[in-house]
Parts: sequence; C-alpha cells; structure tokens
Amino acid sequence: MKNYLFLLFCICIFVYHNAYADDTVIYQNTVTGRQIKSTGTIENYTRDELLLRTSSGNILTIKAELILDIEAERPELYSEAELRINNQEFDKALSLLEKALVQAPDGWMKHEILSRQIECLVNLNRMDEAAIRYVQLVQLEPNSAFYDSVPLVWTSVELSTRTEQLAQNWIRQKKYPFVALLGSSLLLTSDKKNEAQTSLNNLAKSDDAVVAILAQMQLNRLSLTPMPDTFLNNLEKKVDALPKSLQFGPRFVLAQLWSRSSAKEIKEDKAALNYLQCALNTKSPVEFQARGFYSAGASLMTAGRRDEAFRVFNRLIEKYPDSPWAQQAKRTAGGNL
Repeated sequence: MKNYLFLLFCICIFVYHNAYADDTVIYQNTVTGRQIKSTGTIENYTRDELLLRTSSGNILTIKAELILDIEAERPELYSEAELRINNQEFDKALSLLEKALVQAPDGWMKHEILSRQIECLVNLNRMDEAAIRYVQLVQLEPNSAFYDSVPLVWTSVELSTRTEQLAQNWIRQKKYPFVALLGSSLLLTSDKKNEAQTSLNNLAKSDDAVVAILAQMQLNRLSLTPMPDTFLNNLEKKVDALPKSLQFGPRFVLAQLWSRSSAKEIKEDKAALNYLQCALNTKSPVEFQARGFYSAGASLMTAGRRDEAFRVFNRLIEKYPDSPWAQQAKRTAGGNL
C-alpha cells in the first residue's frame, strides 16, 4: 500500500510539473536587450502584461510590450489554419479556426484564435462579421492582448442595416474605447457621419495614446485640405509610435495627406514612403498591401522617377499577380514592365 501511494504521489508530481511546462514565453530583457525564454503555464495575458506560473509555482510577470513570441501547445487545426493564412487561403483558414476555437481552452488562446478569425474576415472583405467578432473578443476580455486586431475601416465600406444599427450602439460604449472607435470608423462615411465625428473627436482626447492617434487619423480620412509639412511631420511621429500591427491604416491616410501637401519637393517622396510602409507591413490586409505598392509606384511616377516606380510595380506584379492593382500598374506603366 505504501509503495502504491508513493507511486501515485510521483505520478501526481510528474503531471503537475508537465502541466506547468507547456508554454514558453520569449521576451526581451530591458537592460541587456537579449532574448529570454521562460517556461511555465500562462495564467493570464492582457494588453499590459502576461502572468506565467513557473514549474516551482511562482508567478512571473512579463510586460506585454516586451514579448517577442509565445510557444504553446495550440490546437492542431490552428497550426494548419496559419499555413492557410500564409498562403492567402482565408476561407479555408477561417473554417479551421472555427473548429480550433471549440477545442481551445478558455482564456488567452481563445482570444488569439478570435483575432486570427478577424484577420481572415477582413481579408475576405467581410467587415460586418469582423466587427461583430471583435466586439465578442472585447466582451470576453476588455483588456485583451489582441486588442490590436480591431478591424478599423480606412476606406469607404458598405454596411448591412444590422451592422449600422450595432455600430450606433458601439460608438456610445465609453467603457470600451476600441469598440467606440470601431463603430465610429464604420459610420464615418455613412449618413451617421456627424455622430461618428463627434465620437472620434472625443476619442482623440483620450488618455490612451493609441486610441487618441487612431481617432485622429480616422478624422483625417475625410480631410481634403492641404496641411503644412510641419503638421504632417508631427503626425508621422505619432504614427511611428503606434504598435506595428496598427500602423497600416494610418500610414495609408498619411500618404494621402502628403500627396495633397504644398511641400512640392518632398510630398511625392513622403507619400511613396508611407504607401510602401503600408504595403510591407505584414499586418496589412492583402488588399492594402497591393494597393500600397501601386500607390507608391504611382507617386514615384508623378515625381518623374520612372525606374523606381517600375521596380515597385514589378514587386507588386510578382507578389500579387491576380490583384486588380497589378493590372492597373501595367496600364500606368504603359507597357514598360
């Protein structure tokens, strides 16, 4: 009996140890700049921090901004979905992620899967569904580490009546600024434009710097008035400070603002640079990447820098041969590609 109890105790210790050794968090040391790997079980993961329970039972707190990668035992379907996303097979990836969501435990992993679903829906141009899915994510965890998956609209979009009604409720969500921001971006080119602008003006005064600059850039979507280069340079610094995953839309708007600038000697360069940054951002939807390449090339053509423009156009055609923007690039280049 004693031997049996001892064996049972050893099994429990083994199971306990392995249960807390599934996740590896890779993050940066703020002093040395080196990468650190810590292993344990992720207890919680928010926009601010990650709590990791180590094998000794201690809780390690890691600032979210320092996290470089997380290695965890995710559902097998999730890994397959990632491959589909990399191959731009967003429909198939979405189907796999739906199944993976059911398999995943409650907590940060479910939130991560929801964020990848939003990514797929945005790339499929199903913005209504992407918006609803994001609100579900925020309701699960208001301070989610995946807050940056917010599917803000940066060009005009057609909404269903239901989504427009939902968006009108979302812009009043003072408790959830990213939800209010999302609702405002959806309504900004609708007949509810004035309500959306009022909401964005309030959000632009937010203590949350990310919310404030995103709201400001949303308002700038509608601007047709040339702005001074000093103002645009200051705006660019604010966009630089945004998380990389949230920069593509503001970059696109910034490029348009520069193209209308009175700073003749630099405006095409600045526009092309921001369009390229939008195109090269791996978090940009495919449509924005292709459009960014085309717009950068067109800006360089306007500046008379044809060789550079052709190189950008060729990159677009090579990477997105079936995109309408690739066909437009061929027309703009006049058969010189």
